[in-house]
Order: sequence, then structure tokens, then C-alpha cells
Amino acid sequence: MGKGGDPAAGSGVVAPQLLAWLACWLAGSKGDASQAGGHPARAREAEGERSSDAAQGAYRAGGIRYRISGPGPRGVGSHAGHGPPSNPLAGFFCALPDPRPCAGLQGAPGGVRCATSGERVGATEGKAGWRQLVAVFCICYLPFACLGLAAWLAAGGAGAAGRAVFVALLGWRAVDAAAWGEGRPSAWVRDWWIFQRSREYFPAHLVQEEPRLGPGPRLVLFHPHGIVCSPVWLHMGRSAFERRNGVRFRMCTINMNFWIPVWTDFLLAFGLISCSRRVILRNLRAGNTVGLVVGGAEEAGYGSTGGMDLVLNKRRGFVKCALQTGAALVPCVTIGENDIIRQVHAPPASRLWRFHRWFAKRFGFTPVLPYGRGFLGFPYGAFPFQSPLLTVLGKPLAVPRIESPSPAEVEEWHGRYVEHLRSVYSRNRDKFAPGADDLRIIA
Repeated sequence: MGKGGDPAAGSGVVAPQLLAWLACWLAGSKGDASQAGGHPARAREAEGERSSDAAQGAYRAGGIRYRISGPGPRGVGSHAGHGPPSNPLAGFFCALPDPRPCAGLQGAPGGVRCATSGERVGATEGKAGWRQLVAVFCICYLPFACLGLAAWLAAGGAGAAGRAVFVALLGWRAVDAAAWGEGRPSAWVRDWWIFQRSREYFPAHLVQEEPRLGPGPRLVLFHPHGIVCSPVWLHMGRSAFERRNGVRFRMCTINMNFWIPVWTDFLLAFGLISCSRRVILRNLRAGNTVGLVVGGAEEAGYGSTGGMDLVLNKRRGFVKCALQTGAALVPCVTIGENDIIRQVHAPPASRLWRFHRWFAKRFGFTPVLPYGRGFLGFPYGAFPFQSPLLTVLGKPLAVPRIESPSPAEVEEWHGRYVEHLRSVYSRNRDKFAPGADDLRIIA
């Protein structure tokens, strides 16, 4: 790290230049990578904002302006100029300073109580000790570790015995039908310490407009998708959330996740199920609360804008499922989701954008070029940024039960849900994060 703690100085100065060049080439831009997809006027405006922010000790992320002030928290990421960090490992890490809300999380005097941890929104600061770093790394990279283990066994890294273990694991995946039923949740897995420590890392808060959801079928719709869909791991999937709300929560994911040995068993233990229509209807009719990321793979690709861009207009299946079972629609919006792991921006018609569209149509999800905070002198790396997360669980929107809803009825209730979602977002944004971007439905 350079003198004064500048993340862009020292041995990591080459990495952002290479990343900017690669992003510029993939995006098909002829100018500087900071020109926002080839718009010089927008680039000059953004450059002016960055200069003004730098002069005032602030920076922007996802439309929210953060100010760096006061003594930094203990651990990795402590602010320069406030004395040596207490964590001896901090000298080996080069990361963005912990964001301090300037127009960010606000609330009543003393903050608003977090529905998950009991903390108050606006009253806590993110911490980044080694426990928090290990916890976040496990959540983000456990699937890749499991995939690597499976590939190593299949390639014969452990000899014939390893291949036999791999075949046995695949055979178990073929006969295990838990993912296509009600899952196999384990309270022990859901209460692992890594989820609590990860909440402290950002920090992450949950605000419920309805104090208790209560029994009965609910369809919780998560917005936006982001990279990791943080509220599932940090709030909704925890046993404490189920006990407090008197529900049985199940989260949907793509079927491909249930063919990775070890990772599949972890997902089942955390309460995840298949996102197929049959499985969703089965769980709603059983009285479960089912979580669904409506935007899917396409919305994940729009996360590079850093705002609140949703894919919702073309989604109608979730409304039909709710009408067929009488399940209430519950919006769940996370402000800051697209800021914790950022993506290389792909302007429309660029090489990267065309590749994303082709890949999503063929494989069902969108590949991204993500980046986070770095270590060992590099300003960019594998750890998510410490950007505050505010998850708002809106009031349920009651819907009638109609066994065979007509297209007109589906369209009507889809419009009502979109209006309800906008109301929940604007109401809580104005209260807690007035500097956040507007909610936009772009597809």
C-alpha cells in the first residue's frame, strides 16, 4: 500500500489499469473506461462529482454518497490517518475504506431496530476482523470450492477411490428428491456463526414493515438479484427468522445447483428447493413461505449499473402461482445489493453484452465479471466491498385464491404488485436511504 493508505498506490497500481483496459475492450468502448459506455458528457459530469467528493473525503457507490469521517473501526479496512490499525493483519490488506453513510442509512434517534440482530439501523458501523473476512469468504466461495473438489475427484486426483467417490456422489444426487420436495433444512446449519459474522462485515440490517408474518402461504419476492442475493444468507434463511415470524421458509434456486456434490447438501440443509413451478406450488399448498428471485439471470446482468434496475414486466408466473394457492405476495428489497460485489459494465450491443445474452439463453444464467475489495497490495480482489445493506420486508399483498386464473386476472394482480413494490421502496428509501437510486423496471 502506498503512503497515506491510498489504495491505488504501490504495488497494486497495475491491476486497475489492466482491468480498465479489459473492460473497455469487452464493452466495445473507444474511449476511457470511465466514460460510462461512450458518453463523454456523462463522463465529464461523473469526473466532476468524483473530484468534489474526493475534496470532501467522500466517494459514491450505487448512487449513494458515502463520507469517510471519524476514527475507523477496528480490523481490516481501518481508515488512514487515524493511527495504526489494531489488527496485525491489516497491513497486508489493501481495501476501500469502510463506507460511512452521508445520505445513507438514517432513521429515528438512535436508529431503527434491526429485525434480525436487534441492532439499530444507523447506529452501528461495519467491522472487518479476521472472523468477518473468513465468514464472508466462505459464503461467497464455498460453491467454487465444492465444484473444484468434484472436478479433482472426477479427474482422478485421488486415484480410483476418488473416482468411485465421485460416482457415488452423483448417484446420490440422482436418487435424492429432497430438492424437488420441501427441502431438508437443518437448524444447525442455518445457525452457523459465519452468517452472523457476515452481517457485521457490511453491516447488514433487516427492517420488517409487518412485525410478524404469521402462518399461511407467502411468496417472498427478492429484488434485486445481485451476485449472491445477500438477504437469503444473512436474514431470511436463519432459524431465528422462522421462529420470530412463525413460518417455514424455503428458498428457490436453479436446478443446476443441485448437481454439485457437497454444495447441494449444504443448500438443502439451508432450506433451498428447486425453482420449478411444480415445486413452488407444492410448498405453497403445504403452507410454507417460499422465496423467489423474480429477476433471475437477466437481472443479475443488469447489476453492473450499481442501481435498482429490475426485470419484472415480463415475469407473470409468480403471480399465477400466488393466485392458484391464495399466497400473499411479499416484496423484499435490498438497498445496496449491487454495491457489495460489482461488475464490469456491459453497454448494449457490446461484445460482452452479446455474450451475456447468448450464454443466458443457452445455460439459464448470466456470467459476470465481478470484482471486490483486494488484499496484498491490490485495490481489487475477492472480498465484497463493505457497503451498508438495508433489506426491507414489505407488508404482504393479499391475493384471492383462483384455481384457474385468466390472463386478465394475472395481469391485474401483476400491476397491483408492481405498484405495491414501488410504494414499499419509495417509502423506506425516503426514510432510511434518501440518496439511493430510483427503482426502475427496465424489462
